[in-house]
Parts: sequence; structure tokens; C-alpha cells
Amino acid sequence: MLKRRLYLAIALAALSALAVGGWALAQLIFGMGEYPGGTLRVVYKFERAEFGPSIYTMEVKPSGDRFDIIETVETKGRKADEIGSGFGPSGAAGAARARFEPRREEIIDLSPLSVLGEKKVELKPNERYLLPDGAVLQTLNQDQIAGIKVIRAVYTHPNYPGQRVLFAFADLETSKLLLFPPFLERQKDGKMVNRVTLIEFSYKK
Repeated sequence: MLKRRLYLAIALAALSALAVGGWALAQLIFGMGEYPGGTLRVVYKFERAEFGPSIYTMEVKPSGDRFDIIETVETKGRKADEIGSGFGPSGAAGAARARFEPRREEIIDLSPLSVLGEKKVELKPNERYLLPDGAVLQTLNQDQIAGIKVIRAVYTHPNYPGQRVLFAFADLETSKLLLFPPFLERQKDGKMVNRVTLIEFSYKK
């Protein structure tokens, strides 16, 4: 069985780098469900304003009563020691830092979103979710990303008036297979700071 610690290592590195926290929040944004078996391939594009894009690929394949996990990170125009060895347990922190290490600035607090994970809220389009500390998640239209049905959303927090986060959320079952949401973009003063986009997804039970 694919162990939860793999997902935990990846998600905690990303959570730390994005300055968010909480297990319920990790489950909402990063899935981290027990792997249900089968063959999985996910490909994400990571972008940051001052760097070129990086492509992260993870493949999970059955191997007897275990699973083989193959991860690759492709980054152009970056030195090898700036990239890290991947998003697995040994390289998660380094890889995440290379993409999301914050400057000395306050980054929007996403922790109010944890209430949605704690209550296992199934998001619906065109709804306004009032969250702790005055934060708001405004869901928008339904869409598709890499063949997955998603709901677009915008998150704002009154203590960070110049920042917002654009999301695309998959349904709860699909989220269990994803290390990151299908789309996440942090903006400051209307400009992209960093972005995560799912560009390929395939799963066969």
C-alpha cells in the first residue's frame, strides 16, 4: 500500500513554503487520501514570477503487493543545486523551496480554509463561503482542467488586501489522488507570484 507519509512529506513541504498550516487544510488543498490502488500519472507545471516554469511528473505503478513511484522534475535555466531532487520524502523540501520559498513578506494566510476540510464541505459553484477571521472563498463556474471537472474559486483575507489566491478544486474523491489542487495561483497587487497547474492526469483502477 502506498504510504500516507509520502503524501505528508510532499504536502508539508508545500504547506510550509506557502505559509499555510493544519492537517484539515492539507486534506482540502493537497488531498493526501489513502491511495486506492491502480496506475496513476500526474503532471504539474510550477511557475514563479522571476523564474521559468518547472514540470513535475509522478507515476505510480502496481508492483506485486507494492507500488513503484517514479518522480521527475524538469527545469530549464536553473542550476541543479537550486532545484532539489524531487517531491518525494528525501527531496520534497528542497524542490518546494526552489519554487515557493517566500521573500521576507507576509504571505496571505490560508488557514481559514481548514474549516471546509474539517467539515468535509463539498463545494458548489457560485457560492460565497464565509470563513474564520473574515476570509471569504467565492466559488465561480465549473470548468475542466486536464480532463478533471473542477470548480474555480477566489480566496481573499481582509488582513492581506493586496493578495488573493485563485483556486480550482476537484471533487473530494479525485482530490485524494492529487498532491496539489488542479490549479492554485497566488497574486499580489493583481500580478502572479506563483502558480501550480495540473497539465496531465490519468488514472486506471
